[in-house]
Amino acid sequence: MIPRVPKTSVKPSRNAVITSHLASHLTSHLKRSVRFLAALMLKKVIRSSLRSGLNGVYLRGDLPQHGGLIAANHHSWWDGYLAAELAWGQSWPFGILMNEKNLARFSFFRVLGVLGSSELRPALRRLQAGEPFFIYPEGDIKPVGPLQTLQKGTGWLAQKAAVPIYPLAVRVVLRGSQLPEAYLWLGHPTLERDLSRTLSAMLERLDTELLLHDPERPLPGFEPLFEHKQNTRGGEGNAFLNHWLKRILQWTA
Repeated sequence: MIPRVPKTSVKPSRNAVITSHLASHLTSHLKRSVRFLAALMLKKVIRSSLRSGLNGVYLRGDLPQHGGLIAANHHSWWDGYLAAELAWGQSWPFGILMNEKNLARFSFFRVLGVLGSSELRPALRRLQAGEPFFIYPEGDIKPVGPLQTLQKGTGWLAQKAAVPIYPLAVRVVLRGSQLPEAYLWLGHPTLERDLSRTLSAMLERLDTELLLHDPERPLPGFEPLFEHKQNTRGGEGNAFLNHWLKRILQWTA
């Protein structure tokens, strides 16, 4: 009969424990660093895309000083990028609710602070921490035109976080320029029951102003978040090429 060897528990040495904790700490730090660098790169890509794809982004309205829920219409592919530009331009942390299907396709947006449309609790915590947060109550992107039916959730977030709701009317339009322009009009705080009426009225007024004013000039009352110095109005987008074409034509005349 073979005698049983008693089991002995081998405690890890002090050095092994320290090494394990250090490795865990370094791994955690490395992951945070990678996410930080990824966020910087994605931010640069988004801002570069805005500046190459739009002639300018213009804002009207008083910006909130202590956070709030910013509820915008969703009629353009550019809307999320414009919300990010508005936040970064004010040195705000960027937070927004995104359609679950789209976020599944572009999950890397999470490094910027994007949440899925069902993640109301994390959004609530960020609002309670004083961060401005963007939401599109229409849900999915809608055709350009009147505001469509608003989904529930905006009032719940604002009430639970005890923050105001700011309506944001957005239009991206092609006017007297080669590239479109974006107009963002941030309204005064409102209640959920008045949000649809208020935002609809703002969009109607913004559309009227776009119809009435000179298409080769930005709308009066809006301040640029950015605009091209050498813009593309009237074919003057490439000043260098334009200059030399004129010289060549003069020489060959």
